[in-house]
Amino acid sequence: MTPRDTASTAPPPSNPQLQYCLEEYVWNELQQSEGDVRAAIAAARKLDLSVMPKGMAKDVAKAFDS
Repeated sequence: MTPRDTASTAPPPSNPQLQYCLEEYVWNELQQSEGDVRAAIAAARKLDLSVMPKGMAKDVAKAFDS
């Protein structure tokens, strides 16, 4: 994932320079806390998804793999 991928669904920025700075900031924060993010995903994988509709539970499980 590159910093540009974080805004793939966002509307066009009104200030492209500010948008770039925000994307860089988010990217750097994610890089610095990668271990914490991975630990949170690992913990979430242990949740009981059986209470969710099957399609939604499948989507959530796929999201963890992404």
